[in-house]
Amino acid sequence: KPIPLEVAIFLMKEILLGIGHAHNQKIQMEGYDGVLHLDIKPKNILVTKNDNNPIKIIDYGISQGGKEERSKRVMGSRPYMSPEQFSLNTVLDKRTDIYALGVLFREMLTGRNWYPNEIRNDTKKIRNWIKTEPLPPVFPEYCDNPDVQEIIDKATEKKPENRFQSCEEFTEV
Repeated sequence: KPIPLEVAIFLMKEILLGIGHAHNQKIQMEGYDGVLHLDIKPKNILVTKNDNNPIKIIDYGISQGGKEERSKRVMGSRPYMSPEQFSLNTVLDKRTDIYALGVLFREMLTGRNWYPNEIRNDTKKIRNWIKTEPLPPVFPEYCDNPDVQEIIDKATEKKPENRFQSCEEFTEV
């Protein structure tokens, strides 16, 4: 079900704090530049009853800690993957997770997946859709604030350089 805008904004800010913290971890190791989650989706975000720490981000099983190139296989949950995550020779960075966070925020507001049911199990069609199609709008059907649409659109830009560059920047809007 859709989450009310005020609640969705509160939860998204908490999620951005957690992912931003992981992104900014520094360890003395060549090529290490923070932790990328790479599998952000509703199933990996737990909402707790703890007022001081209401969000738990889980399943860092495919995360990576650096800017190394991937060469073995594409990993992630297709509907939340960024366009660049489908390319094995692309170096991923924080903006890959930013894309997934934009998809997640949209899903919080609509209560729905963004992709048509007819492509749900077709990896090639989902990949092509992600690389070429914008997410269906939330404004005005699900949200009467056009600024929220702009935020989702910026987070889910096809080119990483056009997205928010960090969780901190995403949080500031």
